[in-house]
Amino acid sequence: MTELTLAICIMLEAGGEKGLDPKAAVASVIWNNGKGNPSKMLKYATSGKLTGWARRHEDATWLPSMWSDTAEGSWAECRALAMCMVRGRFIPNVQSNMFYNPSMCVPDWADQLTGIRKIGAHIFGEIKKSKKSKRK
Repeated sequence: MTELTLAICIMLEAGGEKGLDPKAAVASVIWNNGKGNPSKMLKYATSGKLTGWARRHEDATWLPSMWSDTAEGSWAECRALAMCMVRGRFIPNVQSNMFYNPSMCVPDWADQLTGIRKIGAHIFGEIKKSKKSKRK
């Protein structure tokens, strides 16, 4: 189930983009946030932080297009990426922990991104996470 859910998340975010790089970059953000751990990747991917997942996972009307002739290759790429992620064979193509599609939205944290890189329709970058102070 983890593999299928990750594949769907990647497809929802970048399935419409040409080539493997945009899909691999989305997979990389999921991988980086989940630190390569399948259950942590799944938790991140379904947390609502991925806009495609947050907008469309409850609306099944997009499902038929996933298996259309034109989307078949894209879906196969998403499934292959998810399989590599779950099996620990994935190598991220970006070191980013955040991304967004500027044609869809510009999040309030966009100006905090460092190491910005555009891949396909998405902007990738990193936001340094503040370390919480430990109380004694």
